[in-house]
Amino acid sequence: MTALIVLAHGSPDPRAAPCTHHVAERVQACWPEGQVIAAFIEHDDPRLDEAVRRLEVLGEDDIIIVPLLLSRAFHGRVDVPNAVAAVRETSSAAIRCAEVIGADEELLPALERGLPAAVPVVLAVAGTNDAAAQQDLDRLAGAWSLQRGAPVIVGHASQASPDITAAIAELESVHSATAAIASFVLFEGVLPDRIRTAAGSRCVTTPLFTSPELTRLVINRAQAARTSVAGPRSRSPSTIASPLQSSSQVS
Repeated sequence: MTALIVLAHGSPDPRAAPCTHHVAERVQACWPEGQVIAAFIEHDDPRLDEAVRRLEVLGEDDIIIVPLLLSRAFHGRVDVPNAVAAVRETSSAAIRCAEVIGADEELLPALERGLPAAVPVVLAVAGTNDAAAQQDLDRLAGAWSLQRGAPVIVGHASQASPDITAAIAELESVHSATAAIASFVLFEGVLPDRIRTAAGSRCVTTPLFTSPELTRLVINRAQAARTSVAGPRSRSPSTIASPLQSSSQVS
C-alpha cells in the first residue's frame, strides 16, 4: 500500500485550498493503493508534517509526495525538497518525492478545450524569473503552436516579461486577430483574477484543477516515483523521480 500527498505551495487567497483538496479527491478515485490527501507548504492546512502524521495514524508507512507545481522554479527546486527533508527527520515512514507536474504537453488538451480554433493564443502563466523554468514554458508554447497551427506565446502574470497585456498586444498587432488566453495555472486565486482582467472580453480558460489531464499526471508522477526509487526509510534529501510518458485514461 502506498499513500499519496498532493502538495501545493499554499495561498493567502481562500479560494485556492479547496481546489487542492478537489485534486486529492479526484486522484483518490483513481488510486486504490492507499489514502490520498492534500497538504501545503505554507498559508493553508494541513501542512506537510501534519499530513504525514495523519497518514501514519491511518497505518500508512509508504508515502509519495507529488508537488502540484507547473514549473521547476524556486518552489520546486528549494521549498519542496526542504519541506520533504524536514518531514523525513521526524517520520518513520518511507517518504519519496515525485517530480513536479511542470510544463507538460499532456496538459495541452485541457488548455485547448473551449478555445476557438486557429486563433493566436497567449499562454498566461503565473510568472517566474527562473531561466530554466522560462525555457520550459517557451518550449510548451512552441509545441502547442505547432499542434494548433497558430501562434502561441507566453505572457507572465508576475515577475517576468512580457506581461499578459503586452503579449496580447504583440499577438494582435502582428496577426490582426483577436487573441485567446489560456490560463496555465492550477488553482483559483489572485493570479487567475489578474489573467482574466488582462483578457478583458477575450476568450479565457479556467484553472486546471478540474481537468482529467492533471489527475492523470499526478498518477503518472506517483507511479514514476514508486517504480524508479526503491523507497527505503531514509533521512537523506528528497529523491526526484522521472515522470512516466503515459498512463491509463482518467475521466
